[in-house]
Amino acid sequence: WHRGYLGEQESGEAEIKIQSILDQYRGVMSDQIRLTGSMPIAMMLSKILERDFTVFSGLGNLIIGILLFIIFRRWSGVFMPLLAMTLGVLVTLSLMAIFGTPMQVSTSILPAFLLAVCVGDSIHLLTMFYRNYDAGDEKIHAMAAALGHTGLPMFFTSITTAAGLASFATSDLTLVAALGIYGALGSLIAFLLTVFILPSLIAVLPIKRRALPQDENKGLQPILAWSARTATRHPKIIVGCGMAIFVSAIAIVSQIQFSHHPLAWLPQENEALKSIKNYEAHMGSTINFEIMLDTGKDRGVINAPLLQALDRVQQEVVTWEGEHWSITKAISVVNIIKETNRALHDNDENHFSVPDDPALISQELFLVELDEPDDLLNVLDKGYQVARVTVTTPWFDAIYAQEVVEKMQAYMQQEMAPYDVKVSFTGVAPILGVTFGKMLVSTAESYGIAAVIITLMMVMLIGDIKLGLLSMIPSLLPILIILAGLQLVGIRLDMLTMLVGSIAIGLTVDDNIHFMHGFRRVYLKTGDPAYAVEATLTSTGRAMLITSIVLSAGFAIYTQSLMSNMMIFGVTTAGCIVLALIATYLLAPALMVLANKTWHHQLPHKSAGFPDRTPNDSESVD
Repeated sequence: WHRGYLGEQESGEAEIKIQSILDQYRGVMSDQIRLTGSMPIAMMLSKILERDFTVFSGLGNLIIGILLFIIFRRWSGVFMPLLAMTLGVLVTLSLMAIFGTPMQVSTSILPAFLLAVCVGDSIHLLTMFYRNYDAGDEKIHAMAAALGHTGLPMFFTSITTAAGLASFATSDLTLVAALGIYGALGSLIAFLLTVFILPSLIAVLPIKRRALPQDENKGLQPILAWSARTATRHPKIIVGCGMAIFVSAIAIVSQIQFSHHPLAWLPQENEALKSIKNYEAHMGSTINFEIMLDTGKDRGVINAPLLQALDRVQQEVVTWEGEHWSITKAISVVNIIKETNRALHDNDENHFSVPDDPALISQELFLVELDEPDDLLNVLDKGYQVARVTVTTPWFDAIYAQEVVEKMQAYMQQEMAPYDVKVSFTGVAPILGVTFGKMLVSTAESYGIAAVIITLMMVMLIGDIKLGLLSMIPSLLPILIILAGLQLVGIRLDMLTMLVGSIAIGLTVDDNIHFMHGFRRVYLKTGDPAYAVEATLTSTGRAMLITSIVLSAGFAIYTQSLMSNMMIFGVTTAGCIVLALIATYLLAPALMVLANKTWHHQLPHKSAGFPDRTPNDSESVD
């Protein structure tokens, strides 16, 4: 019989079997029989993920469908994006199934994320198409013009979003790498479906024309014009305030703290959490540090000085207590030997110790092996070469696990050195500590990779190194503000919230790309940065607002999660998107005005005051 690591499926089957056994004794022995430990917690998290997957998918389609109808007021404007969106999600999840990638904490955000990203491309394309179609163009000409205006920025927004996620693909942790791989693929699939499926549907579906609004001073136009005037009239003030916030946010973010505490994710009324707390109140500990002591020779454990040293170690470590952790128990073969030795001496407490005689130790272990062999195999291998020491603690934040391991390892190696014993660590807590450490490193690398790749893409799109670098400020500022806000309110970054940066940078740069692309086109024609800002915002500002509303609503779905870290992830990512829109409306135009100081005044009618004139079709952008 081989006792090995249990995967998620085996753990689920084991939990069901154990619960069925416990059910037989509930009401007979006690009404308060509870199953607890790391496995039930893992199974509970898995069940929550399944529930969230269903809820997020349903809510995502409902909310986005309602928003699309409000925005376009056409059923075709709801059906086509939802179809492309659903296909994008299904194709991505199918790829996960084909390659055997399970749904985990990180990848559980993919459905709602892809729902939001897929619909973003559709909105930009349909906004331009409906405007051209309602103006009298035939379908083919309206769609050709729409693709001509939106195709390049849509391609770059998809690439930048994919790049932000693909930066996770190099992670040493499979659950993080999976998010990067399939998130990036999903973003590219969304773009391909948008440019192929939507034009095909438009060609075959009957679409009615709608009258264009007669009064352009109604709706969003005055707001967009005000934004353009404010940004171009007061660029130094806006940029100065933006840079002050940028620097302050960096200073605050540098102090941010990290955490990985699954129990803190669960609501207080959760049964698994109650069971853990009840168990710790009575038994003291639930998390294991497993220490393996390899003597390197057969029956090497039967060594009185070694076992007595191990006894001293166990008595010492149970007194350790840090600011965030404490050790409550230490169990090994020493406990069995001491209890057996006491039993052989009429339960005399003076003999609750490790004998000096190796022969007596061997005899005591032989007696235990005859009576309860499983007890012995839990702490020794069959050849008595390797001893197992189990150190238990109450459940604590995994960020401090490495601190415990390093302290214990240094002490154990010091005490075991005279006996030439090899010391190694395993168990839930050390694995979590190592995992989280790798997560920190890979996330930092991902942030850097994503920032560099996206910056290069912005330079390629704009065609100017200086403007490309400046364009990243409005994209990075929202992320820094959100991270600084988390630090100020005392929320630590965990496995999910650490992903906000690389995901958000791909999303927040979307508005920036559409603005920069449009600004560059008009500026090269007119040489007037103020007019280029007005022309860009009054033509693309509406689509940017719509996509920001839909994207933020898509991530707001996570507030319906039962896990607090999922809720925080949704709120922070939605906040990044909203702040990115504000930065695109104000900070990005102000930066462009200051960066393009030479006004050529090629068109005599333009002035900083903006006459009552909207950009014509040749100047409109998206």
